[in-house]
Amino acid sequence: MEESAMFSTEGQIEASKIWTGLHWILGGGTAIASGVTAVLTFALGGLQVLAGCLALLAAITAAVHVTLRPDKRAERTQADAARYKALQGAARRLAIDLATRPVDDARTDLNTLAAEVDALNTSADPIPGRAYWRARKNIENGGQTFQVDV
Repeated sequence: MEESAMFSTEGQIEASKIWTGLHWILGGGTAIASGVTAVLTFALGGLQVLAGCLALLAAITAAVHVTLRPDKRAERTQADAARYKALQGAARRLAIDLATRPVDDARTDLNTLAAEVDALNTSADPIPGRAYWRARKNIENGGQTFQVDV
């Protein structure tokens, strides 16, 4: 459970970075295209065609931005990462406590933690492939290693 939560935490963080970047790219692209379009609308010559093309580009990027809502997805993946991180810590503590707890109590705690993991796995957004790849790379490079684990 701890290892799964660790990969899920890193994956959700990387997914959040992707969604945040997309939010800025789409929002910035829309703003720039709209601004240049406004200037070119009053220009002479064939620049009105360019203004029309930029207006179309601004409309498309705005529509994609509103439809995907990458800012909301980034917030959601960040919240999921925090929940996975909490589960990771709970799993570490449970592993330490197992040696000193009665079996029935340990089993109850394990089942409770497993139910939380299942609920989060069901509600969390899927992690994009690129985010998973970057998360795995982060972990392999020691990004989730604690001093006690070394």
